[in-house]
Amino acid sequence: MNNSQKNNKTNALLNLFDSFSELIINDEEEAKNILQEEGYDPEKVREKGENYVAKLLSRKKLELLKQQTIDKYERAKKAFYSSFSFQTEQIETLSKILYGEKVPQVQFNKLKVLAKEDILEMLTEAQLIEFIEKTDSDENN
Repeated sequence: MNNSQKNNKTNALLNLFDSFSELIINDEEEAKNILQEEGYDPEKVREKGENYVAKLLSRKKLELLKQQTIDKYERAKKAFYSSFSFQTEQIETLSKILYGEKVPQVQFNKLKVLAKEDILEMLTEAQLIEFIEKTDSDENN
């Protein structure tokens, strides 16, 4: 089936849905009869509709999660710029996130002299968010 045929079939279905949409609200049996009279299997139409709606909902949920992640990352960047002051505890936390529990002294010392922008470039989004969450929880304890 080429694109033109698919579009024609889609348009025909949309027109059909429009023509009896009010009937569906009031009389499901009548809607099934109309579909059958037009040569459509009501169960397949329902299934396709449910799948389409599920796909749209899934896509919207993914978009929302992506936006929430971007928002969280942007908030974490702002928090980093405003709260990171090269204190020893902050450097230790950052070192553990970047290098693991056993941080070489050389790496630890390098972090003390880097600019905030350079440190941000080293961190992944997840590492930055982890750092902000850890430093926030350390400050609250």
